Amino acid sequence: MGTTQANYDHFTNPVDMVEHIATIHDWTFERSAPDELTLTVSGTWCDYHISLTWRDDLEALHLACAFDFRVTKLRLPEIYRLMALINEQLWLGHFDLWKDDGMLLYRHGLLLAGA
Repeated sequence: MGTTQANYDHFTNPVDMVEHIATIHDWTFERSAPDELTLTVSGTWCDYHISLTWRDDLEALHLACAFDFRVTKLRLPEIYRLMALINEQLWLGHFDLWKDDGMLLYRHGLLLAGA
């Protein structure tokens, strides 16, 4: 266990570790600030646009993942009902919908105090 810990001592926050993983996988990413990272990962059916933000004061990592999926106003009631059914089954995180542009995303806050 000591060897594993030594390998990660140079990361100042979890976003640094995700940047390292993104580099290994050749994923497109951008560091807009020391505590923020956005990346795009190609999936089978769509691209995933992931935003990570580290809050040092809270020792928390916020993750938001948007999908290439837009909801029309006509389908909003169905999507809200479906999201409620899915969210009640999730242990962590939740699906959300940005009403103005119809973008579906998954959000999760990970508390890492002392990790």
